[in-house]
Amino acid sequence: MKKKDLLLVDDDETICSIVAAVLEDKFDIRTAHDGYTAVQLIQQQPPAIILCDIVMDRGDGYSVIEFLRSREEFNEIPIVMMTSLTDRDLQRKGMHLGADDIIQKPFTEQELMLSLNARLRRYELEQQLHNTVGELNSLFETLPDMFFRITMLGDIVEQYGNNRTLMMFSSGQSAQRNILTMFPETSRDEMNRRMESVLQNQTIEYLEFGITDDNGPRYFEVRVMPFRIKEELLCVIRDITEKKLNEEALKLSENKFSTVFFSSPS
Repeated sequence: MKKKDLLLVDDDETICSIVAAVLEDKFDIRTAHDGYTAVQLIQQQPPAIILCDIVMDRGDGYSVIEFLRSREEFNEIPIVMMTSLTDRDLQRKGMHLGADDIIQKPFTEQELMLSLNARLRRYELEQQLHNTVGELNSLFETLPDMFFRITMLGDIVEQYGNNRTLMMFSSGQSAQRNILTMFPETSRDEMNRRMESVLQNQTIEYLEFGITDDNGPRYFEVRVMPFRIKEELLCVIRDITEKKLNEEALKLSENKFSTVFFSSPS
């Protein structure tokens, strides 16, 4: 298995040598002796994890944390702080700035490895979750539906799905935070009644409505159903324009046929 890249930051060269000797079988180690150099190395090649002292002359550990958490491309890198400080307020400052863990000097090899492995495992799980969410979003985008998780008042908690459907349904106003404001005014009261019915009866309610924009009429089907969290709902919106237009065309053809058939002399 390929070893992960660890950036070790401490202005005490003796400590760096000891820690590096402990970790060299498990990590590829790069070393910096101040926060300024650490930031340069992070920019050159982001490490998998950082082990950093707090008190240093040229850029302390706090400055390294602040740099990481202020930059989108680096803000998920786990950082474990090590310190001989016993002041709890100074330790809490590191955690408040975004450190993933703080270990007290002197520490044992077991304590160090437990902390590093736990932070790496958490980071890997978060990356897996991030990738899974991305895959689900890609899947949702191929479906004709928009999925909204909403509160009992209609506030949007989460939304997934086909952005094309969303833009047509909301007339391009994708930043709306309450689902009722995305409906035409003539349909809002009815939608609100359906939501109340689902909350009271724990059933599925359906609603169809149409809107007209510069591209002509569009039709939507709305399904409102209970969600696993109490007092929340799942709302599924599907563009059924093609279906409705086909039904109208078929009905028009049937009417024309009936008119011609029944008006023809026998």
